[in-house]
Amino acid sequence: VAGGLTYDAGAAQIGLGYRWYHHMGDLSAAFEDGHEVGLTVATSVGPVNIGVGGYYDFAIEGYYFEVAANTEIKVTENFSIVPGANIGYALDYTWHDLDFTGDGFAKVGVSIAFPIKLTSNATLTPYVAANFPMDALDGSNVDDDEVYGGVSLSVRF
Repeated sequence: VAGGLTYDAGAAQIGLGYRWYHHMGDLSAAFEDGHEVGLTVATSVGPVNIGVGGYYDFAIEGYYFEVAANTEIKVTENFSIVPGANIGYALDYTWHDLDFTGDGFAKVGVSIAFPIKLTSNATLTPYVAANFPMDALDGSNVDDDEVYGGVSLSVRF
């Protein structure tokens, strides 16, 4: 579950957000739920959108930083294709592995999203993404490549 606020400062958008991660399954009793606060800055350079974010998870007392880029390919007035990529860096971040703390580059990710503008302030976005773990995750319980997808609904006020 996530929520946040964004301020348009003209040349950049500044965001403050919160994410809650609930761990389910057989090992859920061993893991605390994640409580993450983040600060983001986003801007555009020509057709490329660039974002930088820094996050702190209170449950594991670790930091995660990310740089991302994407571009929008308009198909129709209400439908686009958005390919993107990101890279993450961890500092004192445990990934809820019982005996692992990783520092350094954590992952490279790629994604493709399909935003559908429902109204002037509501957008439904199906997406597919993949993460490829890097050095900071060597020897952890999350060092396998993964592909995932989902749908998000964003509403602007």
